[in-house]
Amino acid sequence: IEAIHEAAKIANAGSGRVQVSHLKTIFPQNFHKIGDLLKTLKQYKENGMFLHADRYPYIYSSTGITQILPSPYDKDPELPEKLHTSEKIRQEVTAALKNSPRDLASTILMKNGKTLAEIAAEQNCSLETAGLLALMENPAQDAAYLCMSEENMMKILSEPWVCPGSDGLSMQL
Repeated sequence: IEAIHEAAKIANAGSGRVQVSHLKTIFPQNFHKIGDLLKTLKQYKENGMFLHADRYPYIYSSTGITQILPSPYDKDPELPEKLHTSEKIRQEVTAALKNSPRDLASTILMKNGKTLAEIAAEQNCSLETAGLLALMENPAQDAAYLCMSEENMMKILSEPWVCPGSDGLSMQL
């Protein structure tokens, strides 16, 4: 909501137009904010702002596997090397993954389409260990995260000023 106010302030200083890209509420602790979010956007429209948004029609986000890392590990550019050279760091990261901001069980590795839960079951290890192994195998790999509300997605997409869109990756073969 703060970002919407900032975008509106910038728009009002310029053309009066705003395009909100990938409008969503992410993570369960924010799902309840959907009413205030839509109310805020509608108020700007009612006050004359030319405002539109897009929303992709699915509830997973897609980004790198390192997004499973909680703080402070998520900000350490040397972590991939440390995971290979330090048992202590591997143990710390494995323990820290229990506090990951992501739902590890439903995290899908894009290279093979398997969830960390499936990988953990196949390898007879914990979710945290499966996450650690995925990070060690390729810290640059992509993953998809179940982190949005289907109900909120439908509320957003039902607005006449919201256009469905995609957020795909272009990959070279």
